[in-house]
Amino acid sequence: MRTLLLFFVSLFLFAAPLAPAHASGAKPKAEADSNRIIDIQSVPAPVFKDGKLLNYIFLTVKLEMAKGQNVLNDRERVHFVRDALVRNLHKTSIGKADRIDEVDEAVAIKVVLASAAQIFGDKAVTAVTIVSAEPLRQRPSGR
Repeated sequence: MRTLLLFFVSLFLFAAPLAPAHASGAKPKAEADSNRIIDIQSVPAPVFKDGKLLNYIFLTVKLEMAKGQNVLNDRERVHFVRDALVRNLHKTSIGKADRIDEVDEAVAIKVVLASAAQIFGDKAVTAVTIVSAEPLRQRPSGR
């Protein structure tokens, strides 16, 4: 009986430090980073050239907020970012020059960052990811 008791005591003492880090309250890196993400879904972006409307592309983007940002407050203000984004997308076409159904990602990210900076400030967003870009009209095949 004494041997069994010593076995369980030693198991408890030596196994406790091997427990996962997140069990002690620390969040894994991926989970901690996901708490800083803000999604903006289905933003209509007109594609135009020389003042002529050619297509619409519906964007879904993710904003990664900087450490130290109050993301809960920022999520409450995301509708202002969406409004600024729609306004800026009507000033700058994000479609590729030769394809009306594809996004020029560099231009799109620049517009999204500028729109977010208008609401959150210049250093608030550290990264933008274009999750999807769905065109209203597809380019006809064979061209």
